Amino acid sequence: MSKQTLIDTLAREFQGETFTHFAVMTWASGAELATWKEAFRELVEAGALVAVEERPLGTVYKMAEKLVITASAYNAAPSDYRSVWTTERFDLANWSEVRDQYMGKRTLMDRSGLHIEGLTMVILDD
Repeated sequence: MSKQTLIDTLAREFQGETFTHFAVMTWASGAELATWKEAFRELVEAGALVAVEERPLGTVYKMAEKLVITASAYNAAPSDYRSVWTTERFDLANWSEVRDQYMGKRTLMDRSGLHIEGLTMVILDD
């Protein structure tokens, strides 16, 4: 089991829905459970899962409005679709204020648009 498998399961089964840690863990096999628990914790820490409510039996989460992938999935994307932001945009009035949010960040183009690491995309270590 990889983090990407957990990410894919969350996107497929819970996209747009709220869920608990327990609900997600029911999809894991016995051998995967410990790995999924650790990966779930890392997704919360990375901001890919957002806590929306505290309940007596646990926290309720939802998927963040970000693309979440692992580093190996990012590196497997065709090189024409991924890069590092290196273009200065002096044509933008507030470029000096937002420059650090873009320069040197990894980018990925997919069917929904351009994703920028830290803004619209989270890349997790494998």
